[in-house]
Amino acid sequence: MCNCANLPENVVEISFSWFLRNSIMTGVDKFPEYFNGLESDNFLPELNETSEHYKCLDCGQYWYIQLDPDECPSPWLSIKYEGKGSEPSKNKIKSAIEFLTILAHEGFDEEPCRDKNCQHYKLKGKEFCHMHLSVV
Repeated sequence: MCNCANLPENVVEISFSWFLRNSIMTGVDKFPEYFNGLESDNFLPELNETSEHYKCLDCGQYWYIQLDPDECPSPWLSIKYEGKGSEPSKNKIKSAIEFLTILAHEGFDEEPCRDKNCQHYKLKGKEFCHMHLSVV
């Protein structure tokens, strides 16, 4: 059975490879519903490297899914949408990635990003902002 109904609109599975990189993300423990990922093995089409749009056959929920490059075929970034014709735009996908990155780090530090000419604040515990560091 799936966990689609229990998930927020945007989720990402923080894979084991992130922990091997010693990437500390305190927000992952505080907001686990966004970082536990999608749990279903029953999609149409089957998870594959050529598709990004899927329907959960257990509950009918539509998903935009990027697969985990370390654990294929396994959902990594997942974004809910209403159905055919309402697929998330590139801006929606980018927005979801930025949101999850900021949430994973519990927001911003008071210091600026280390990237030259960047006007953003760095993420808590990092040297870079959400535009130069991502969980996805």
